[in-house]
Amino acid sequence: MLKELNKLWMNARCQAAAWRRWYRKLPHNRVRRTRIRDDRGRPIGYGAAVPIPEPKLPSCFCRQVELPSGRIELFVSDEGIEAAYRVARYPKICEDEVKPLLIAEEDIRRLYGRLWRK
Repeated sequence: MLKELNKLWMNARCQAAAWRRWYRKLPHNRVRRTRIRDDRGRPIGYGAAVPIPEPKLPSCFCRQVELPSGRIELFVSDEGIEAAYRVARYPKICEDEVKPLLIAEEDIRRLYGRLWRK
């Protein structure tokens, strides 16, 4: 379960970065134009501008907050998944060397159930 949660967390980080890149652009720059080619395949121009849609954000890790200035700030929280995954990833020789997870097992199960229900 922790491995799948970490994978979702890494995916959420990538999606948050894509949203931030999209949000930094002015609205007239959030467009895509198709390249027009002639009968020999050479580019001869560009087509009409098509707006790029806003990237989807996972609601479990990302939260958008509108500031009084009108700017939208994106907060991303891993809820301790990444640190717990790093601790659990390395095998130990004996039981005495095993470190406990940084988040409780029931919290991992609860979060896993909440994410896969959607």
